[in-house]
Amino acid sequence: MATFTFSAVVQMMGSWFVTLVPSEAKDVFGKRPHVPICGVVNGIEFSTTLSPTRGGQYLLVLNKDLRKRAFISQGDELDFVIEEDFRSREPEMPEDFALVLADYPDVKAAFDGLQQSAKKYFILWINAAKTVDTREKRLAESLDKILDMARRRTRKKN
Repeated sequence: MATFTFSAVVQMMGSWFVTLVPSEAKDVFGKRPHVPICGVVNGIEFSTTLSPTRGGQYLLVLNKDLRKRAFISQGDELDFVIEEDFRSREPEMPEDFALVLADYPDVKAAFDGLQQSAKKYFILWINAAKTVDTREKRLAESLDKILDMARRRTRKKN
């Protein structure tokens, strides 16, 4: 697995803390729009996704958790070692959600056709329920929401 090492200064972009990854990273990762990576900064491991910039570089967003663990502030010059992250980032399907989807094949087909981020949204939303009643309510509501999302996606294609 090829690694890419670089130094960069932490900048603010709106409310985000970011670094610009040099354009040479494309020699390692190829010219893809978004690249899932894992890496090390200040001795702390992290994973994120590189996003492209108009200038031919990648943008690396430093989330609050990483900044806190690695003691990162705006203006810091940091040394990064990154590599492509081939691990699955899919959250585990809750058993009760899988059973509900199995009872409704049309909803299951619609769910399977959703983008990964939408699937993750539903799984995390259901798992975030603090009570059994709320979880059951979210499982039921998810059926209509999934179908609505699939319908909107179909309309956009046409």
